[in-house]
Amino acid sequence: MMACRVFGALAFGLLGSTAQAARASAASVEQTGVRQATTQAGRQRRVSVRPEGRLRGGADFGSNASTGVVIDAGSSGSRVYVFRWEPSDPAGTIVELASLRIKPGVSKHARLGGAAAAAQSLLPLLEFARAQPGVQPAETQVHFMATAGMRLIEPALQRDVLAAVEQLLIDSPFLAARPGARARVLSGEEEALYDWLSVNAALRLLGGDPERTASVTDLGGASTQLAFATLPEHVPHEVALARFGHAHVLGVSRLGLGMNEALANMLSGPSQAAMGSCLARGARATSAHGVELEGTGDYDGCRTAIRAFIEQYEARRHAGARAPPTMPSNGQWPLYLFDNFPKGAAILLNATDVPTEQALTLAQLEELGRAVCAVPEDAIRFQRPLGTAQERSPCFLGAYMVELLHGLYGFPLSPPPGSQVGVLKFVAELNGFSMNWPLGAMVFEAVYAPAAGVACA
Repeated sequence: MMACRVFGALAFGLLGSTAQAARASAASVEQTGVRQATTQAGRQRRVSVRPEGRLRGGADFGSNASTGVVIDAGSSGSRVYVFRWEPSDPAGTIVELASLRIKPGVSKHARLGGAAAAAQSLLPLLEFARAQPGVQPAETQVHFMATAGMRLIEPALQRDVLAAVEQLLIDSPFLAARPGARARVLSGEEEALYDWLSVNAALRLLGGDPERTASVTDLGGASTQLAFATLPEHVPHEVALARFGHAHVLGVSRLGLGMNEALANMLSGPSQAAMGSCLARGARATSAHGVELEGTGDYDGCRTAIRAFIEQYEARRHAGARAPPTMPSNGQWPLYLFDNFPKGAAILLNATDVPTEQALTLAQLEELGRAVCAVPEDAIRFQRPLGTAQERSPCFLGAYMVELLHGLYGFPLSPPPGSQVGVLKFVAELNGFSMNWPLGAMVFEAVYAPAAGVACA
């Protein structure tokens, strides 16, 4: 768990000479909705621009409104988010103005071209942020935060990348943070806590009764996180809780149990021989060590293989120590799921997009997983394009999500009477926000960091 410390001293910054091209690019983007585009270098871009930034209810921001930028350097891509809020009530007024995602991620750029190439890959994001209406660079904080992809690269290269990014931000026209707080790698627990802040900010639940706050989990490419409000007496004394106002929040992260890492490790480790059960009937594949796999589409066999993999992971991770609790007791809100969870649900539902308004129980998710595993490979037809490795392995995808949520985290297959525990709400967007940790990071910087950060219980 994270130590008791202020973990929010982040980055502010940006560049300048190529902003004109960025403004021209931004001007060509529709003012609502999302679209796909490709840069001249062939990098995939995903752009989202909201209607002109307004307060909830349509009122205009005041002349002293603040803006902030968060760069999310993930394992598969980098994304910039632009936010605006009223300084008198940041958590209650914050809105997301725009976002832009590019691929590949900083960690891949670092491995292929070194630290300088990794830093330079952020230029389109900085240009995009500067071009948004109302953004005054000299008054706008820019925070660069990397997650699991950067946690996995070797320490020396990680330090070089952070130094190069910090220099890029220092040389930019954006507001600079104090030295040492411009570019950093988030711990998994910080990412989990920012997830919690994100969903509760989007639901406007921050500052109220902690027992009425929502719980959240996300499934990234390299790690998975879970966060929920709890009472100090419900957790072992050695487990640190973050405190946001009156809310004590437990954030748990597991590096290596993200979707891409789990699938890759199961195909290369002791579980590889059993992975045929996770492939569609008739599918053939070769593991990392040359083991020929023939798909059987056996949902229960796949769950068994995944359970053994997770149990081995947990045994190594805790080494006999008591594991922290993993399921919230608060049953007033469903569990909100980010990232690969809604993408996976869309695949299992054979939908063209993320089912943002649909809630499922774990029993229903399991039923969908069984149905997908039962379909022979030559009969699989998906409306959603299957690009990444996990999307090409829908049987594994369904079994993995259920085993993670039920077997590891302990959520029930069916909610108890009168409770929302076990009800799953898959959210790519929520109340006008992209659902991921950057909203929570921005809320932390605007609300909690000025008051000396988070206290730990």
